[in-house]
Amino acid sequence: MNSLWIQDALAELSGISAPLPSSDRRREPRYVPGETIVYLGWWEGAKFRAELGLLQNFSAGGAAVEIAAEPDAAEPVWLCVAGPGRVTWMPARQVGREGRAIRLQFAEPMPYELFELLV
Repeated sequence: MNSLWIQDALAELSGISAPLPSSDRRREPRYVPGETIVYLGWWEGAKFRAELGLLQNFSAGGAAVEIAAEPDAAEPVWLCVAGPGRVTWMPARQVGREGRAIRLQFAEPMPYELFELLV
């Protein structure tokens, strides 16, 4: 007997509908940051541009940043936590935009020091 069938049977007996399978495409759970102010940077020709943004959520593999500016979606970006204890810039690629929020996928897993700083 598989666990999904058991959940369905228990849900039917209790009158509570069983949860639907998750459609979340993420590989890592998302966290709400303690530190929310970040820099998002990108190259515009020969000039590096960095804008302040608000970190909405993050995981070891990516983040969502609210920012007014619109970097070229085809170009890589870099994320850096603002303020004391700032860690190096994290390279990322843009995987989508919803309003002012840019979804990022990190080129490498987030270093533990940065993760610790954000929570």
